Amino acid sequence: MLHFVQLQLTLSVYISRNPLTRTKLCHVTFACCIVPASIDSTDLDLNPKVIRGKSITLHCPVEGSPFPNITWFKDDEVLDQNEAEGRENEAGGRVTVRMSGRQLDLSLAQRSDAAKYSCVAVNVAGKDALHFYLQVLGESSHIISFISSSARYSHTEPWSVQLLLLLLALM
Repeated sequence: MLHFVQLQLTLSVYISRNPLTRTKLCHVTFACCIVPASIDSTDLDLNPKVIRGKSITLHCPVEGSPFPNITWFKDDEVLDQNEAEGRENEAGGRVTVRMSGRQLDLSLAQRSDAAKYSCVAVNVAGKDALHFYLQVLGESSHIISFISSSARYSHTEPWSVQLLLLLLALM
């Protein structure tokens, strides 16, 4: 639901203090539109996946007037301002907020990055939020697919069992 509010301010300037003889110098009207913050989730993957060590970008397509302030959260806790600016932080400077908050970049994804990420947009007319549930896929998913695809052959080849144990030990 979109609400639209228009404010109008009119200012008239006169040359004389006497109301009978005054002349209007100018007449100015200021108009301003106020549109509540809203986030369009159309065409967004709200359950994104990233492979460990790769990068991902989460988009928060915010609209509103005045332009809303955007805050990013990880598991319902505000992302540290240092993280938002990409400086050294608990994520090692891997998290960067760009485009006035409309984009969250995460580089070199780690298992600890798997979480609920939320962008919250707020302006004087309203508030909206969008939640992403990020999954980080590691090498273990590749090992499982290797195990399932090679299970047919492992019954007669003892070296494959040793390789499988070695791979599991590396996880």
